[in-house]
Amino acid sequence: MKIKSNKLIIEIDDKVKEFLAKNPKTPIEILEDLAQGEYCEVREQVAKNPNTSAEILEILAEDEDYIVRWRVGQHPNTSPKTLAKLAQDEIPNVMWRVAEHPNTLPETLAKLVDDEDEYYELRETVAQNPNTPAEVLEKLAQDGDRNIRKNIAKNPNTSVETLKKLAREGDISVSDLAVEILEDRTK
Repeated sequence: MKIKSNKLIIEIDDKVKEFLAKNPKTPIEILEDLAQGEYCEVREQVAKNPNTSAEILEILAEDEDYIVRWRVGQHPNTSPKTLAKLAQDEIPNVMWRVAEHPNTLPETLAKLVDDEDEYYELRETVAQNPNTPAEVLEKLAQDGDRNIRKNIAKNPNTSVETLKKLAREGDISVSDLAVEILEDRTK
């Protein structure tokens, strides 16, 4: 990589590139160049940098290295459009980051749990996300895992009807929690 500085071209080594990629004071133009670099460690640091733009993150979302995509999935500047793309990733940990991201749109969260064979952690995280729509939470309330049902009870989008169903279920830890939340909502 070459950086123009005062009309001088400076060759920099990989450790310096990594340092620049980490540094929150690195200009966006440099981050953009680093994001297209050869070394995944540098691209990963760009994906972690708090000043990396949504546009750069969109490019990094297509990175061959899943760790880079995973980092994009947790970055606060990642756009809903990019998160929807990452939701289709083949790596469960990347999808998990999308499921927990506050910018993930309700329709993307719904698609993450369309397949009943999906990973437990993914369903649990979708159940926790406050953007998850009530109809998805109602569907997940049928899940056999009590932790998922407890997270559904805690989710502010869970309908009163779903909470009432959870309050009548056989698992006392879920039903007690649902009753408590119902009481809080009706105060």
